[in-house]
Parts: sequence; C-alpha cells; structure tokens
Amino acid sequence: QRMKNSPSFIALVIRLLTGRITQREQMELLDKKPMHQVLQQHWDVSGEPSSNTVADRQLSGSSVGERIYRRISRRIDAPQPVRHPALSRWQGYAAAAVVGLIISCTGYLTWTHLFHTAASFCEYTATSEMKYVLPDSSVVWMKPGSTIRYAKHFTDNRDVQLTGSSLFDVKKQAGHPFRVLIDRACIEVKGTVFQVQRTDAGTYDIALLRGKIELSVHGQDKPVELNPLQTANYHPDSGKTLLSPLPEVIWEDGRFAFKEIPLNRLVRTVNQLFGIRILLDSRINSNTLFTGSIRSDESIEEITTKLCFTLNLTREQIDRSTVVLRE
Repeated sequence: QRMKNSPSFIALVIRLLTGRITQREQMELLDKKPMHQVLQQHWDVSGEPSSNTVADRQLSGSSVGERIYRRISRRIDAPQPVRHPALSRWQGYAAAAVVGLIISCTGYLTWTHLFHTAASFCEYTATSEMKYVLPDSSVVWMKPGSTIRYAKHFTDNRDVQLTGSSLFDVKKQAGHPFRVLIDRACIEVKGTVFQVQRTDAGTYDIALLRGKIELSVHGQDKPVELNPLQTANYHPDSGKTLLSPLPEVIWEDGRFAFKEIPLNRLVRTVNQLFGIRILLDSRINSNTLFTGSIRSDESIEEITTKLCFTLNLTREQIDRSTVVLRE
C-alpha cells in the first residue's frame, strides 16, 4: 500500500535509534498516524503480532534488523516517569511496527538511508509509477524499477544519480545548480521540466519540455545544449548524442497535454516519452488531429485504448511494448 513518508516521523525514528530522542518525542512518535496505520495493517485487534507480517519476514535472519528491533524495544520498554495512555497498549509491538512501516513504505527506502546516520546519501527505488518530492521541493516522476540517489545535505549538493527512467520538475535555487548523473554523463538543469528515458538498447532519450539543460558527456569538452521541445538520443558506449525536435507538448503536473497534433507526430512523441512502440497501419490517415492528455503513468494498453476510442481505431497487441493501430 502506498504511503507518503513523513519527514517528521522519519526524523523521530532516527532520533530514537541513535539515542537522542526525548521523553516527549517518544510519546509523540507513538501518537503518529503512520504508526497507528501500520499497527492496524500488520497486527490483529487483540494486539498479538501475526505470524507472517512484513516486519517478521524482514527481521528473520537479518542481523541488522534484529539490532534495530532490540534497540527500539529497549527504548520503548524503558521506565517512563509519566505513562502516556497509549503507551501500555502499544509497547509490546510498537518497535516492530516502526520497522514494518519503514519497510512497507512505497519505494522501500533503504536501511542505509534510515538507520545508518553516518551514511552520506539517501537512496529510493520505485516499485511502481511514483511521484517523489526531493528536499528542495523538486519533483521526480519515477518509472518502476528506477532508482535515485542524492546527498543527505541536498540543499548544499543538488546532484541526483539516476538509474532507469524518470521525469524531473526542478525548482530553481540561485547558486545551487541541479544535476542529474547518468551513465558517463551529467545533465545540468536550469530550472526546468525534462524526462530521461532509458531504452531497451541501453541508450537514453532525454526530452526537454520546458527550460534549458546541458548534457556533459565524459571525455568531451563541450556540453550539448537542449532547448525546449528538443530531444537528445545519447549513447553511453560511444558518447554520441543526436538532437531532434519534439512536437509541441505541455506538461501539466503528471500529464502530457496535446492540442490538435497530427496522429503520426503524436505517436512519434509518445514513443519517445514512454519508451514504447506504437505503429500505424498504412491505411490510417496519419494527419488525423488529436487533442487530449496522457498521464505519465499510463501503460501502452491504456494509451492505445484511449487513442482508439478517440479516433475510432482498433488495436493489435504484438508484444509487451508494441501495438499496431488499425482502422
């Protein structure tokens, strides 16, 4: 189940684990709504832990998990000068609930991020289409399986290492450049909206929707500058980059909006943005105009079904990423 991570909740957990939590903060931790949600989700009403909870499975055979569990247990079971009404009810399993919550949060934040305060980086992996907000309020629309990694002191170092495909909506901060690191290259951002799509062939399609970016390739002196509605096809092995125009598309908080765009140009743009392969039958009028929007998290089936409904077409699924549209 998707659950938005609360920084204040995470901060309290880290303070608990590092021994810096106060009595008031410990009571506040137990009162947090995410704690109550996880307790209801993973434990029976009677208060007895279920035999196959997420926490049980993760802690089993994990020395790191066991150490965390024991530390939380010692903290919560320690004598308190004033007992909160909820404390006696939760103390037997609140420790495991904290661990269960952190493990089950969407994207599975790493143990290093949450519990090893000496670590200098945070890492996040998306298990499904996901909107992730960075500490500077920049937004990353992540594709399944994609991973981002960034410095804990993000305001001082706005470098994001990307594995996979994601769309970035970056907030400007004077004096603090935003950079996205991919295979043997760096994308420097000037306050913009752009997408990085890793293809099955191992290349990258970088589409700039708004603003300005520069692609610096390892071993090359001069960066490649992209203007709005341009794409760059980047080959990490050779370092070659090919620029091409992108038909007009408007980004609207999770949606690509199109207005009276010919079908052939629409299909070419969608294929670039989504890393899929939609083909048009030769009998289709490729100049038919389309007006509408496509969500960034739509599958090829959902996209082609929408096109068929709007333009009175039929679809033939060839494989996982290929569909042919016919009259």
